[in-house]
Amino acid sequence: IMTDKELFQLVSESLEVSVEKINLESSQDKIEEWDSLGHLSILSSLSKDLGDGIKNVKGLGNCESLSCIIKILKSAGLLE
Repeated sequence: IMTDKELFQLVSESLEVSVEKINLESSQDKIEEWDSLGHLSILSSLSKDLGDGIKNVKGLGNCESLSCIIKILKSAGLLE
């Protein structure tokens, strides 16, 4: 289980942007670095941090915003 703060840090590191650029409004439309490779980097980092818990989580690959990722992780019990 991770916290919102840890998730923001993970996304910032995955996209190689400062954590100050990451907030609830962050999305592929608003962050240039959040392209298809950036998205794969986020998913890969989530997989490393959350381990097997993330295997059965559906819909993350289709998320184009941080709020979508948060909603899915919370419903799966993986985010505080």
